[in-house]
Amino acid sequence: MFCSKCGKEFQDGAQFCPGCGNPVAETGSNSSVNDGSTGNVPAGQVGVKKEDQTSAAIPTAAPEQEIVRKKSVPIPLVIGGIAVVTVLIVLIVAVTGILVLSNPQRKYDKQLSLGQRYLDELDYEKAIVAYRAAIEIAPKNPDAYEALAEIYMEIGEPEEALAVLQEGIDETGDEALTELYAQAEEQASTAVLAAADDDADDSGNTDENTGSSDSDENDADDAGNDGSSAGDGSYTRNGNYVIFGSYEQDGDTSNGPEPIEWEVLDENDGEMLLISRYILDCQPYNTEFADVTWETCTLRNWLNNDFYNTAFSDAENDRVITANLSNPDNGEGGTEGGNDTSDKVFCLSVDEVRKYYSFESWHDGLRYGFSSALITDVTPYAVNNGAYHYTITQDDYTGESHINYYGLSSEGYSTDVIGLGCGWWWLRSPGSFSDLACLVVYDGCAGWGWCNNVNIGDVGVRPALYIEK
Repeated sequence: MFCSKCGKEFQDGAQFCPGCGNPVAETGSNSSVNDGSTGNVPAGQVGVKKEDQTSAAIPTAAPEQEIVRKKSVPIPLVIGGIAVVTVLIVLIVAVTGILVLSNPQRKYDKQLSLGQRYLDELDYEKAIVAYRAAIEIAPKNPDAYEALAEIYMEIGEPEEALAVLQEGIDETGDEALTELYAQAEEQASTAVLAAADDDADDSGNTDENTGSSDSDENDADDAGNDGSSAGDGSYTRNGNYVIFGSYEQDGDTSNGPEPIEWEVLDENDGEMLLISRYILDCQPYNTEFADVTWETCTLRNWLNNDFYNTAFSDAENDRVITANLSNPDNGEGGTEGGNDTSDKVFCLSVDEVRKYYSFESWHDGLRYGFSSALITDVTPYAVNNGAYHYTITQDDYTGESHINYYGLSSEGYSTDVIGLGCGWWWLRSPGSFSDLACLVVYDGCAGWGWCNNVNIGDVGVRPALYIEK
């Protein structure tokens, strides 16, 4: 007989197994030996010979151990897998964050939406600003070029449309722009023929408005001829204008810089706040298209270094007062204005423009208005450097056009501005985004809603400063 517990053979009639001490009574008394039965053979040992049972017992556990080894994973592989997953998660979060924080497509779509809204309101000037901003953001997308060109064709400026379309064709190669270019060419040719007919009809006649712009340009060329800047720190005053410092203005560097004529905005017993009478130069608000404030923009650096050191002698520098400026947030969209600054030379803010200039009309909802006093001519030197220059026409202020054009009341509009030369000029206030800055439009519109890309290259500069009286 064999023990059912350990498999050891024992004599018939034994009460306990001599090998393990297991009671024989619990084991049973079958005497089959390796006959294929399972009476006293341990589980898993059916058909195994007696002499092989000790070695055969080992494989019974071996398959379980093998299974356990197959299920286990080496520790280095586990750590490596975790590291890979962690890196992937970090990359996904980082890429998602970048797309959310600085998505050019979002800004582009925003400008297109603004342009269409202003176009629906017949607010062509703001639509033009929006579409130009869209082009700056995504110059390879043809949609903004097409929309902008169609505006220029609608308002009778086919030459501007041609320039925009040519730029778009060069950048995108879009066929639709090429087709629109042909239409603009036809419109431009028609306009030229019509102008030639008008000139023939008016030959020998004198128009009372003719030469107004030329007169203003001559004023700019001759700025300061009724006074001079001696460079000794003194200034000459003529009514509400002051001659102080000198800067190239007539575009002829061979005759040296011309005296700067300044408009007096405010004064007290000891000092005067001045702003240049003309747009003296052309500079971007910031050389790169980026989120900036007045404190960090390149225009502030240019005014307080390049311009300041060029325009004034050492004696005149001593008369300039350092101004402590506040830079409030945008009054329409809340864009941060940044820290307060201390500057020798600066640009006016939106609040200061409203404080020192009278507005013929102001739209509280749109938070901008019109002031003919803000219309400012551009020096030939600034034009040579890229500043936009325009001459106001009768069409700009006729009948209902200006009401629809600006969404403003017609009260206070005057035809006196017809024929004036003018250009855009920067304010230091932030625009509706941190990569936009406020400005004064060539025809005197200004406010929180009027802004453009900080790196646009055709906006002029009217420096402002305080000097001792």
